[in-house]
Amino acid sequence: MFPRLTMSGTVSELKETTRQEKYLSITFTLTWKETRYKDDGTPLTESYNHKCEVNGLLQSKNIEHFRHSVKEGQELFVEAKLLKRPYVKDGQQREFSIAKVLFWAIVPREESYESPLQDEVPFI
Repeated sequence: MFPRLTMSGTVSELKETTRQEKYLSITFTLTWKETRYKDDGTPLTESYNHKCEVNGLLQSKNIEHFRHSVKEGQELFVEAKLLKRPYVKDGQQREFSIAKVLFWAIVPREESYESPLQDEVPFI
């Protein structure tokens, strides 16, 4: 069983790679900030990022929908499983973790939301 995680953040470094002429792998970095509060009440904000991957058949609906919907700078929510990928650096075998996306959704922008009751004056 692979560890599962949920993340919400800004998309950057979108990159597409075709394998065996029928599979598409889309990798991107998801970046977000978290604010925690120390015991004395002072805020501590830290930035995080995680490499993510969406992959599948070239003509699959999920891949096509992701390709046409997700853009750089967009807010995205993902549920993923954490995988370890090996690589060699300076002659040593190492590994990095990548989040294989199982579910994704675009986070709506707050400024684009308009209340249907926006122009109404409350009755007192």
